[in-house]
Amino acid sequence: MTTNMNTQQPDDELQHWRSSVQDYISRKDDINLYIAAQNLNRLAPADPLGLFGLAKAQRHRGELEPAYFNITQARQRSAEPVEGMLLLEAQLSQQLNQHAVAADRYAELIALNPLEPGYVTARAEALRLSGHTEEADKELRKGRDFFQYDQTLHDSGVEAAVATAEKDAININQKPAYLTAEAAKNALEILRKPEPLESVRTASAHLRERYENLQTAAEYALKRHFVWREWWQMIIIGLFLLFLIPFEYGVLHGAVAGILETPTFTEIFGTVFAVLVLLGIPLLLGFIFFFPKGYKISRSKARKAGVLLSR
Repeated sequence: MTTNMNTQQPDDELQHWRSSVQDYISRKDDINLYIAAQNLNRLAPADPLGLFGLAKAQRHRGELEPAYFNITQARQRSAEPVEGMLLLEAQLSQQLNQHAVAADRYAELIALNPLEPGYVTARAEALRLSGHTEEADKELRKGRDFFQYDQTLHDSGVEAAVATAEKDAININQKPAYLTAEAAKNALEILRKPEPLESVRTASAHLRERYENLQTAAEYALKRHFVWREWWQMIIIGLFLLFLIPFEYGVLHGAVAGILETPTFTEIFGTVFAVLVLLGIPLLLGFIFFFPKGYKISRSKARKAGVLLSR
């Protein structure tokens, strides 16, 4: 019994760190990725995912040579070519001025994903920097001829993901919004799949905008949901107004008395300025502490959009 429990615990820990590395890679969270990848490498030194994650994090930290070593090790231990690993090795090779190696990696990327125009351009640049100018020009010409394809075909993967994510969204002020955390979570899972995430960079401008708006709305909905006042908020606001009204009356009464006593331009201007400042400060504090921060969805806007809200 004890042996089974001891065996299960390392397996659970290994799975936890593998999932964390995959999650941080998809979210481009290089700070947490560094910690997660180190833990995964400690438990499974031969796991290519841990080495890949560590290399990405090290590149973000400026540790280029260790990152290059780790990504080459990850590629050697990977059972099949992985586009992300090849791309990272190509980028690191360029940063380390190994342009011939970068050109070779981009050639592998083109063979793996011929519909990515950025790989052709990057390979041509690597060839030019390594001294193969004629071959670079030939690569660019070949790329221009090849990429005269229908942009709609290229956008199809992103379009499908965006359309699916839009099903659970509502439209408020010409922007998408999610009313439940579950809908937002499902949308983010769809939008962060490898195909739309990697293709959105070269998608049409209007499609990129739709994608970014949906991603922003989903991330926002997971942090903050609808705005409605709780009973304790109403009490605080009521007390705030109760003390603000007498204060306003005192300020205005004193200001009017001062103007009536000495009605000069300086007195009038100074009094008006003082009134604006004295009234503006508490009002500003009220907005800061009691008004919803950020772009929130009010219940009235949601009702106008035809959404039935549950308490």
